[in-house]
Amino acid sequence: MRRTCVSVGAALASLCVLAGCGGTNLSTHFALASMEKAGFHGLVVQQDAGEDEDIDVITPSSGPWFWKPVKLVRYVSSAKAKEAYKNGYSRKRFVAYWSSHPKTCPECAPLRPPRGFEARKVLSFRICNVILFSYNARLDRRLTAKVNRAAALLRNECH
Repeated sequence: MRRTCVSVGAALASLCVLAGCGGTNLSTHFALASMEKAGFHGLVVQQDAGEDEDIDVITPSSGPWFWKPVKLVRYVSSAKAKEAYKNGYSRKRFVAYWSSHPKTCPECAPLRPPRGFEARKVLSFRICNVILFSYNARLDRRLTAKVNRAAALLRNECH
């Protein structure tokens, strides 16, 4: 019996590597608990928030709709999170886009970069299947510390 379990486990591990699993998938529940443990309160979870209804978003309940001080997006897989990070959530891509965003679009007003937009105010992490993002408009050291603490807690579970 033991030999069968070992070979089935090895087969599953090989399948995961071939499929590009890329490690642990963090749950929405764990991500929320990590953010709360890091010091964030009044968080809301929007489940099935993506076009394919396969992502969950955790943000503070108050603040501007788009420019929240912290946002966590949980994808169904590390591969999906990696793709999203590469296409717009990485600090480099995000800053490049918003630095050249058209400022003449009236219907885009909620999406315009806030006054005083600067690259140094952006923090972005991809950890397993989640993206942790922060726009620290006032360069608040406490917010930066909480975001870094949340990133560390998430990283501890990402194998």
